[in-house]
Amino acid sequence: MNFHFSSMYVRQKIESIEELTNFLDPSEIQLYLDTNICIYLREFYRQPSKTITDEVLWNELKKLLRHIEQYDIEVDYSIGVEESCRNLNNFEINEEKFNETINILIALFEMDFLQMIEHSKLVKFSEPVKDTTERISSKVESLEQQSLFQNLMFLSYACLLKLFLIYNDTAEPSNAKKMINYLDFLSNEVDLMSISHIIYGNLLLSGHPQAIKLIHPKKKTVQHFLHGIWNASLDLTLPTLVSKKFISDKKVPVFVTRDELLWLIFDSMKVKYMFSNGNKSTHPPFIEIDFTKFKWSIEELHQITAHHDKIQEKRLFNFIVQSESMEDRLDRLRSLCFVLENNLKKYLKENKGFI
Repeated sequence: MNFHFSSMYVRQKIESIEELTNFLDPSEIQLYLDTNICIYLREFYRQPSKTITDEVLWNELKKLLRHIEQYDIEVDYSIGVEESCRNLNNFEINEEKFNETINILIALFEMDFLQMIEHSKLVKFSEPVKDTTERISSKVESLEQQSLFQNLMFLSYACLLKLFLIYNDTAEPSNAKKMINYLDFLSNEVDLMSISHIIYGNLLLSGHPQAIKLIHPKKKTVQHFLHGIWNASLDLTLPTLVSKKFISDKKVPVFVTRDELLWLIFDSMKVKYMFSNGNKSTHPPFIEIDFTKFKWSIEELHQITAHHDKIQEKRLFNFIVQSESMEDRLDRLRSLCFVLENNLKKYLKENKGFI
């Protein structure tokens, strides 16, 4: 599977860094590496002989590293490293694993491309730092861990818990009506219309073949279900975390991943307008969604988009007047996550072995 590149600020399809430099100066680009890319690079440094046996992966890594050096592209791996170094049980940072990963990536990127090729010929192996904790049957306490993802996770976890329940609601046979119910949940209970969660809801409920894999783990325990939804929630914070760097860093953020579904979510949204004041965004950006990625019929699509438009008209005033403090919002979302997590556990208990 190839590496995929996407950015809210680039309308053209990006097949490679080389292609990206045809319409952006390399000095204006900042690559953000997904967790999976950070892990591949860490394992390549630790055990290169094992990495190069996967010919497709090795070719993609070589191309990425060669182009980073060739065009002198700035790389940010902070988000991917942090996500890959948190414990299974409580999302606490594993300091030893974090330091190991950071040191490895620093050492790797200090090499030039020829040195990396020479490194690939080694049989070098070092025992990795491992997470010895286990998955637990609640993620509510994990929401309190300080991280890059923290506040966004209150929103993201609530959204995907609810979406899981809506997706499996047999009382409502219409997937289009399920999507409308989900949009109402976002507007009324979450009180935020998160674009990445709207896009994923459309992909899942319209029947995109890859979408269900994000929230349905192979192992059917409560712990694995909740951990799978938690990981998916992390993935859906990335469009916000990466894209907002444009304001602070003054460079075009480009996300790199091997996850085709995550790339599809990223690539389905493009910034149309943005209003800024120095290093701050003064209003939420106007973002276009590419509805051609979804599997709705024309009739279903008209029904959903009409409802979405009505919600947005009602919410326009909220962009100007904020009636809720951040602290109050997080308290409300915390309670919502607790209720939805218990609802999901109840559903799994009543429908053991349902898939």
